[in-house]
Amino acid sequence: HVSDAVAAFLLLAARLLARPADVSGQAYNVGSGLAHSVFELAELVRGAVGAELAVNAPALAEPDVECVLDSSRLRAAVGWMAVTQLEDGIADVVAADRRLLAPA
Repeated sequence: HVSDAVAAFLLLAARLLARPADVSGQAYNVGSGLAHSVFELAELVRGAVGAELAVNAPALAEPDVECVLDSSRLRAAVGWMAVTQLEDGIADVVAADRRLLAPA
């Protein structure tokens, strides 16, 4: 979720200003550390949207393979952990899109 990403960037920026050698030149993943498949994500989006959506993933050899970002280096450097649950983040995006697309 964007609020989790912003929190991570702010913590890294503060550490960079305070002790540059600790974090300078390092790469950090910003993620929950929990694995999710494309189909699991599609199911969560379907639930948030409240409609049947077709999942078309022909480019994926194995669309049920789970993907995960390991943010342990970020946690060790600045103590950051994701706080937004995936379901809540998807619901936030759907709600924001509905507000943007709503007739004025």
